[in-house]
Amino acid sequence: MYSILNLGEILKEGTRNVLDLPLIRLSPEAKLLYVEFYNSIERQLGKDKILTEMKDFARKAAENSLRIAGILAVIYGGGVTLSEVSAAHMTNGITLMNWYIAECLRLRQGSQPQLKFKKGVASQGGEPDILKIADK
Repeated sequence: MYSILNLGEILKEGTRNVLDLPLIRLSPEAKLLYVEFYNSIERQLGKDKILTEMKDFARKAAENSLRIAGILAVIYGGGVTLSEVSAAHMTNGITLMNWYIAECLRLRQGSQPQLKFKKGVASQGGEPDILKIADK
């Protein structure tokens, strides 16, 4: 992490305010996790589904899980030399985003929603816990 703090300016040559950031790719496993999470959210956005009332927030959830995974990967996975987001980082990004979704639902509904998680074995490199919300 200290390599990030000591990086200094990373501006594109010949510019005063355009950053020249490295491209960080998803590993094939991380991409599969992202697609599964994205599809899980989309399935829960249909008519009379639990995420319908918060679809603006929910539609951004998969993208935000990518952002979180990227930040975690840079901080904990390799700093400025990082070139790929791993499945573990994607799993953690999805887990955090699931928490944000559950909190948003809890606040909107005024009580704790009934949540079911498809249990993964993220700590053992398996699939992440994908949010499944029980329909009432």
